[in-house]
Amino acid sequence: MLANCINRTVLTTGFTAASLALLSAGVSAVEVSQVQLGFTDSGGNLCPRVVTLKAWAHTDGPGVVEFVIRNSSGNKTGVMTASAVKGPTGNWLATLTHKFQITTDVDTKYMAEVRGSPKISPWVPLKEDCVGEAPKTVPGGPSARHVSERDQDDAPKRHIPGKPLPQGGGKPIPDGKPIPDTKPIPDTKPLPQCASKTVTAERAGAVTRIGGIQTAWIAWEHSVKKIYGAQYANSMRAKNTKEDCRFSGMFNCMVSGIPCRP
Repeated sequence: MLANCINRTVLTTGFTAASLALLSAGVSAVEVSQVQLGFTDSGGNLCPRVVTLKAWAHTDGPGVVEFVIRNSSGNKTGVMTASAVKGPTGNWLATLTHKFQITTDVDTKYMAEVRGSPKISPWVPLKEDCVGEAPKTVPGGPSARHVSERDQDDAPKRHIPGKPLPQGGGKPIPDGKPIPDTKPIPDTKPLPQCASKTVTAERAGAVTRIGGIQTAWIAWEHSVKKIYGAQYANSMRAKNTKEDCRFSGMFNCMVSGIPCRP
């Protein structure tokens, strides 16, 4: 696996000059053909958080490989060893795994080398930010639980008849008394069944009497809708209705009625 294929590459700035050891004498016991480096973290952006360093050395056979990790500031780790093992494709690979903690922002580069070999990994740039503080584990606190158990705690409890319902902050609601509404309900009066006035509409210049009356009622409904609203604008529900048409070359029709709602 190549360093640039690592999903998330992070390393702690804990590699300080005070904590890094000098290289000791000696060489790796096997021939190394390639060295690679990568980092993964536990996710998130809170600090401190755990990161895992991984370095790989391709060898010509079994043996112990001695790794050293350097950063672009000139610091380096002490010798860390890993044994080469045969992979499923017949290749020999030594894998170094080491865990660290990120405590501050990281903006640097790292590389891996093998003692006694000219092979080194490419420099791996790392830029990570700490945008918050990770929660601390309280000694003696509750143990970690599966998410299904936490969901059960967070779910609302079934009410037992005769017991007050819990409210925010653990305070019970008094038995038999509803929670007062912060906003009073406005005093709304029901709409009257019928309007108090008669509405009249006219259609002039109709070709037929029936057509004149029908279109006059359509005009009546439009007028009622504007005055009283759509619930009253149905001529079939009107009361005290009247219809009258006069012919003078064309029919002039007039209708009237008191609007009523369902």
